[in-house]
Amino acid sequence: MLLLVPSCSVLGREGADGVSAEETAAVYLSAWAAGDAAAMAAVVIDPPADFASVQQQFRATLHVATAEVADIEVESSGDEATAAFAADLGLQGLGHWAYEGTVDLQRVDGSWGVAFTPASLHPALTDGARIRRVREQGPRAVITAAGGQPLAVGGPGAGSRLDGLAGSLIGGLRELSAPEATQLGLHYAAGDLVGDDGVESGYEGRLDGDPVGRIEVVDAAGQVTSVLEEFGGEGPPPLELTIDYATQRAAEAAIANLTLPTALVAVDSRTGAIRAVANNPPGFDRALLGDYAPGSTFKIVTASALLGAGLDGDQIVPCPYEIRPGDSAPFTNAFGEDYGDIPFIEAFAKSCNTTFVSQGFQLGASRLHEMAETFGFNQAYDIGVPVAAPSFPLPESDTELGAASIGQGRVSVTPLHMATVAAAAYDGTWRPPYLSGEPPTQGSHTLPAAVAAALPDFLREVVRSGTGTGAAIIGRDVGGKTGTAEFGEEDPPETHAWFAGFIDDLAFAVVVEGGGIGGEVAAPIVHEFLVNLPGPPVGPGALPEAGG
Repeated sequence: MLLLVPSCSVLGREGADGVSAEETAAVYLSAWAAGDAAAMAAVVIDPPADFASVQQQFRATLHVATAEVADIEVESSGDEATAAFAADLGLQGLGHWAYEGTVDLQRVDGSWGVAFTPASLHPALTDGARIRRVREQGPRAVITAAGGQPLAVGGPGAGSRLDGLAGSLIGGLRELSAPEATQLGLHYAAGDLVGDDGVESGYEGRLDGDPVGRIEVVDAAGQVTSVLEEFGGEGPPPLELTIDYATQRAAEAAIANLTLPTALVAVDSRTGAIRAVANNPPGFDRALLGDYAPGSTFKIVTASALLGAGLDGDQIVPCPYEIRPGDSAPFTNAFGEDYGDIPFIEAFAKSCNTTFVSQGFQLGASRLHEMAETFGFNQAYDIGVPVAAPSFPLPESDTELGAASIGQGRVSVTPLHMATVAAAAYDGTWRPPYLSGEPPTQGSHTLPAAVAAALPDFLREVVRSGTGTGAAIIGRDVGGKTGTAEFGEEDPPETHAWFAGFIDDLAFAVVVEGGGIGGEVAAPIVHEFLVNLPGPPVGPGALPEAGG
């Protein structure tokens, strides 16, 4: 509550008690701003019996949350005076209402007091008139895809979730309680619909329109005699996301009939713009919040570190069935595979665990950690909605280093982040993703030149001849990396099925919770996604092969 000292006053004489008209007006108006009816009544001449209830009704009718009084000017003539003031009322659910009012004062038995009438509250309150407030929540912004196609028009009903296109990303709405409305600000009122999760919640301040309402004066019959103030009217402009409508449809179609929880994310390799976020079943946005071990998809990062250290794709490396570097626990290949000595690019395409464990061990924890951070690990990014941060803790033992080299242990990612890793593999620069507006100006990392030059062919080879042939599309530039990520306490462990890759400059990642083998489960999903993408005609590709 704010009360400014009287300005430009024409000073009246003091009362017998030494208190002037100006001081009396200041005490009364300060108490009025504070909503202290008892303190007001103390300076009112013969306050009516319903004085306190009149004050309370005025504030309750308008939903007064804050009140400020300023610019008090008192003019006095003999035993009468008038205090003019400027009021600014913060009305919960409408905003600020400013008006000018007056309070009459009289000197009785030598002391100044307030001669209260309803007009002391507002000049329009005469002859039995009363104030009425009319209010409704303002229009909510439309949420659109990048081309302007609507994804949410004002949102769904209270407490419901939008189950249409990009439903888990868009989120739903819920009703506000009175305390929540107060906490959010003056434009909100109890019962308003606000974002409960997803974009509806993360962009609430951008989506919520100004409330629409009026402050009216009505007579004893309830007829409106005047409108003192009008609020709102124009809704906020549409919120345009980076989501590509056709890509989103293709992503959702690819996972629509799956029985296991699945997420598919696509991003623009050149900018980091998020083009699709699909979840099945809808609800929990595992695409952005799911925290998974990346498994062999992380070999993109390990291969980059090795290429940066001078290892060539044609260099021969061992791929035995089992290896135990240093003091680590043993590491093995899936299905008892033992490929002997093969070129490094072939070890990548076949997803040879023992090659990457042994090479990662020789590389060292620090260099692997450095490359992981080049690919955005341990870097939080803000896309306007909650998203789990990717994590690559520095390995603290030989076993941890071996596990980290193949995306296990304490390494964790979201499907969104693995899509950005695939984007960097294609483009040569890791970029933080974004969902609306312009690309972030900071946070990008350029891969070493030798890595950027060689890495795309490593991913292409996976699809041409390795574990990812099930994702192949005839006549299209497709590359990727499968992943089979162990989790849980079962023996043998359960596994998530992964695929992260690119088609031209669109990068993507898919994870199937508890799905099993990445090449057998995730790669065909990717193929279905790619077939449904807009663009040149595509062929059927190849059948999947078992692998990492």
